[in-house]
Amino acid sequence: MIYSKLIIFIQLLAIVTLVCIVIVMKNDIESYRSFENNSIIIDHNQSSFKRIEEMVERYSEGKGDNLMIISPTTDSGPWIHDMYSNGREIVWIVDNTRDGMSADTGKIEYKCKEIQLNELDEYYIVELSSCNNYKDEVVLSVFTIIKDEL
Repeated sequence: MIYSKLIIFIQLLAIVTLVCIVIVMKNDIESYRSFENNSIIIDHNQSSFKRIEEMVERYSEGKGDNLMIISPTTDSGPWIHDMYSNGREIVWIVDNTRDGMSADTGKIEYKCKEIQLNELDEYYIVELSSCNNYKDEVVLSVFTIIKDEL
């Protein structure tokens, strides 16, 4: 009789533990999915701007991130900005190979230790610094967001 009560208690404890694990995993998966769904930016609007701010904030907290920005041009194909980080280093690739009117088509890859989102009068600008193959004081402007388009 004592053993059967102990077995029932252990089974109940195992069930409660499994239910808790499933709930936690479900929340993590939903959080991951909502994060992944907005990792590709096509429109330059307020939600896209918030996602770029989130990327900069996540990096400042030492968290990794992944973001692709497809930036249309006025005369030809888009420029694609592909950014990923591990929270300690940022790799930002600018691909303008689809823009037939660009003077120098190709891919440029930056590996940097710092990222900033700066606000100027008419636009926001994403800047990288402490990049490989550049002096520490060099600041690279890699992406611009015009305020009137938000």
